[in-house]
Amino acid sequence: MSTTVFSFPGHEGLARVILARLGATEGRIEVRRFPDGESYVRLDTPVAGKSVVLVCGLHQADEKALPLLFAAAAARELGAARVGIVAPYLGYLRQDKRFREGEAVSSATFARIVSGFADWLVTVDPHLHRYRSLGEIYSLRTAVAHAAPAVSAWIRSNVTEGFLIGPDAESEQWVAEVSRGAGCPSGRRLP
Repeated sequence: MSTTVFSFPGHEGLARVILARLGATEGRIEVRRFPDGESYVRLDTPVAGKSVVLVCGLHQADEKALPLLFAAAAARELGAARVGIVAPYLGYLRQDKRFREGEAVSSATFARIVSGFADWLVTVDPHLHRYRSLGEIYSLRTAVAHAAPAVSAWIRSNVTEGFLIGPDAESEQWVAEVSRGAGCPSGRRLP
């Protein structure tokens, strides 16, 4: 089965790497806004019978998630055999429990929505704090790539004296892993 890779705006570089590794076809996608702010999505490459890969990071997920889901739904409606998502950053994982009465547990809700539109999901170092794996909330196949080895190697090759610090307490697990691999000290975020 042939594969077609569609890159959302800003993710062309990653899509090129995926295209080369898979020997896939580059798909053309149009993503824009109607005057009222609603999303318009058009797959401008046939997908019937193909495996479709949608490359879209989900930082600022509120603006990106609906176009991504519309593209996944369109691919399925147009006959794609499989639809997968490569999201280098996967949003909506921080609110993983109800900390205060009345709060939405958005991580579980977002996972159910995405799981309903795709067959698989690949991401990098998801913010799993109280979940052991994405499989606890996502019902589709998931795979996780880890950035720490590459970041550590870059630091070892390019930084003579470094000190690593994360943006918040929850980042400590990743900062510590990069620090160990890079051979440089790390510390807690300053108050």
